[in-house]
Amino acid sequence: MLETCLKRSLWEPPSIDIGKLISQAKQHVNAGQGEDFLYIFRTSPYIDTLYVEYDLDYNPIINKRFTFCEGFSWNYQDEIFFHKRCVSNTTCTFDSDVFDEIYEYYNRIHPEWKLQRYMLNRIRLLDHIYNCMRKNTAKELLYKAGLDELAVNIYELDELNLLSTKPSDIFDGVPMKALRGLNCKYGIKLLNNDNVRSYVKEINGRCPNIFNKMLNDAQCLYMQFLIENKLTPIEVGRLFEAHKGSYERIWCLSQIQDEINEHIKRHRLQHAIEELKETIGSIDPIYMKYIKKTKNPILDSKIKQLKKYLGVKRSKYDDQIRRNNRKKNQEWQEKDHGYVVRFPQTINDFCREAIYMQNCLLGYVPVLLEDDTTILFIRELNDVNKPFITMEIHNGQFTQAFHRFDEDCSDEEMLWIMDYCSRHDIACGLKYYNGEWL
Repeated sequence: MLETCLKRSLWEPPSIDIGKLISQAKQHVNAGQGEDFLYIFRTSPYIDTLYVEYDLDYNPIINKRFTFCEGFSWNYQDEIFFHKRCVSNTTCTFDSDVFDEIYEYYNRIHPEWKLQRYMLNRIRLLDHIYNCMRKNTAKELLYKAGLDELAVNIYELDELNLLSTKPSDIFDGVPMKALRGLNCKYGIKLLNNDNVRSYVKEINGRCPNIFNKMLNDAQCLYMQFLIENKLTPIEVGRLFEAHKGSYERIWCLSQIQDEINEHIKRHRLQHAIEELKETIGSIDPIYMKYIKKTKNPILDSKIKQLKKYLGVKRSKYDDQIRRNNRKKNQEWQEKDHGYVVRFPQTINDFCREAIYMQNCLLGYVPVLLEDDTTILFIRELNDVNKPFITMEIHNGQFTQAFHRFDEDCSDEEMLWIMDYCSRHDIACGLKYYNGEWL
């Protein structure tokens, strides 16, 4: 069980000359103006230090003694002070050479403490030693397990399981593999509440490779972003596996936020595209294919028009097209002369033709609805559902006919169109002379 109250000290450190030590600390090569300095003046059989803060004129404004010895504990305020001003303070300076001596001495007599040298954060060695000397603290469990980042940031936890006997207990059963993967500053944020810890446990169970190596702060923030957006654990695992590489080399907080903001944009874009596929793409495979091949379907003008025409007013447009068709010469629709010719039957019928043909046909919707022109679909008899040729007749006169991508009709097809116009008294105005249409 973790200790919640400080034990009564069985030993008291001998008195020291504070003034003399402050003077010595000031002369040390690592002491600097306007900085914090931890002066280590004894290393065995106990460790004795003096924390000094200098102002810009190099005058000491704060000093506090920290002694490390078995049987001796600080008060709670001193523990918090040491944590904030020394352990978590990246500007606190010290004599780095003395830490090798401290490590060698205490690692030899206490191998069960599992001390590390902490080359990048050397004051953590002192924090590790203090919590092992004090015994039965959450930090002791975490430091001994090699989870130094979680130990340093343990105060971020809102709740602590006082019955913990191993690191996993502190975090409601999150496995050690996941804890090692989250052993970073922002990893503790993923372990700060029951809901997220449950996510982490399920992610570890379903996607164990995620925690094969330690994640960095950017990756942890990205995982937190996915969880906060209420994705399922399976979705979190899948998306994290797909994108964790882009966060692997990011260590600057501003870069992390920029990357996450960019990912939010991509995520929203992808969500919008999936919504398009569900609402528009599901209507016809032709639309789905177009959406998939379009670089940015959200900004594509034709897709915007599809959303407009196939949306809430779709039935209204269908009724208008049917009314217009009843006014037209029904004989213009035929299927007995080698091709099928018909009017567009619905707004979807027309839009489908326009998207497949990949030309300006979608721009004709307004004039189609106003009945200012007549559009006819020419189909091959063996494939009547596949767009083939789109033809326009305006004011009783043939104006144009094109294949997909505005490709011209063949000579044979144009001769058939001339015959069609002749059969239905439609002015054609085309002449074929010396291999060319005039």
